[in-house]
Amino acid sequence: MRSLIYADWIVARRSFLRFALVSLVILCPIIAASNDGTSGAPGVMATCLFVTMLTMNVALGIFGTDEAGDWQQCRLTMPVTLHQVVSARYTFVALVCGATMVGAAALGWLVELATPLFGGVLTVPRGGSEIVMASWGMGLVTLGYLALGMPMLYRLGVTKARMAFTAPFLLMALIALEPVRNALHGVLNSLEGFASSFSSPWPVLLVGSVAVALLYVASLHLSERLYASREL
Repeated sequence: MRSLIYADWIVARRSFLRFALVSLVILCPIIAASNDGTSGAPGVMATCLFVTMLTMNVALGIFGTDEAGDWQQCRLTMPVTLHQVVSARYTFVALVCGATMVGAAALGWLVELATPLFGGVLTVPRGGSEIVMASWGMGLVTLGYLALGMPMLYRLGVTKARMAFTAPFLLMALIALEPVRNALHGVLNSLEGFASSFSSPWPVLLVGSVAVALLYVASLHLSERLYASREL
């Protein structure tokens, strides 16, 4: 299985830096806007967006490379089991998400340090622990979303499943509608009230980590069954 993980790394490393640079370019105006007299925190904003954008791009990229180069057919001719094939991909995606969480936390910390150096004033400064928690929390959300989406990729392939996989991001445009925005604010206020009932957010993150881990394992087993029934 380690050879399969290494093969994914060889494929992903060529695009990893490119995705990271593109993410940073996109983040720059968003980070500036989050500190422009609003209640946003630039360091937290940079951390959350970087985790999501980079992890999602790398995950979809390696699935796309499978189809483009017929690597998925070649891989199944190797002396490996279907379980090892799927487990290696799931392990690699989890490792990418973990590494991105570390990098995103460092990026958020640098944004908090750099903003005053360039003459800016942080409207909502955040400390290192808050940035780490933001990275951890968004990493869990991203990994949970991938756990829900990867079975579709294994059953339909990335070309057919891409639209369904990215539809929730497209639906975010509905936030511009006032009824949707008001409903979302109600949900967010409820979640904020629930989180504030704890003296520390760490228990929430720990419980969330266990829940996402269980969801990820369940997704892995579902992907195995769907991949086995797919005609390649």
